Amino acid sequence: ASMFTADNLPEDAFRPFPKRTYGVGRGVYGFAYAPNTPGVGYGAWHGDLYRFENRKPIRTAFTDQWMNSNGGATRRFNPKIAVHPADDRIVAVGVNSGAVALSFDGFASWVWLDLPPGIPERGSTISSALVLWEGDTLVIGVRGLGLFRAANSGKSPPVHIGGPSNPSQMKLLPSGDLWVI
Repeated sequence: ASMFTADNLPEDAFRPFPKRTYGVGRGVYGFAYAPNTPGVGYGAWHGDLYRFENRKPIRTAFTDQWMNSNGGATRRFNPKIAVHPADDRIVAVGVNSGAVALSFDGFASWVWLDLPPGIPERGSTISSALVLWEGDTLVIGVRGLGLFRAANSGKSPPVHIGGPSNPSQMKLLPSGDLWVI
């Protein structure tokens, strides 16, 4: 069942966009469940981030961000939202500028991680930064630059760890191996 429906989102969440509108984005950008808290997840819709508690959406303060969900090639880049494995209030979101926002309070507030800018995929479109948790360390993929790790729940400065230089998918396997393409 869909988390983003007219029945459970505020009316203004369905504000119409012209077909070629870019910027804050259109449609579903990404979704991630909290691994430690059943019924909790975060999802981005039309440039706004929502926290879901038992399918009830709560719009966070993270709004009008560049999360271009229906931009063609950007659909293939995942994961774009990551919930910390031990604390569902610690969440990272990679946006289309190649930047990463990190929150320690469920996106009542957030900080932008200090990352170099990504390289455009085509024209001026910069792909979404990828994010996932490897235990207490945030792993970040930035197009044209490769992979970074930010230890200590993302509080430590991101450190470049190598490639591939153009990651489009990341997954942490049950074995603990990081799979990147």
